[in-house]
Amino acid sequence: MIIDRSDNVMNLCEMKYSKGEYVITRKYREEIQNRMRTKKALRCTFITTHGVKDNDNSDIVDNHVEAEDLFV
Repeated sequence: MIIDRSDNVMNLCEMKYSKGEYVITRKYREEIQNRMRTKKALRCTFITTHGVKDNDNSDIVDNHVEAEDLFV
């Protein structure tokens, strides 16, 4: 989901389901980077069931929201 805000910031929201922490692979990171080509400021947000696993590719994530945060 892309949210194009009036303040020239775009939020790229990736929604992922997994039984544990979501692992961002190098290939998937490259796919995200290809989507991020814009002149606007871009924030990459992951919405997941159990968070994002910290690895060499996870630094692309600016914010993350877990499913339980949506139902509090």
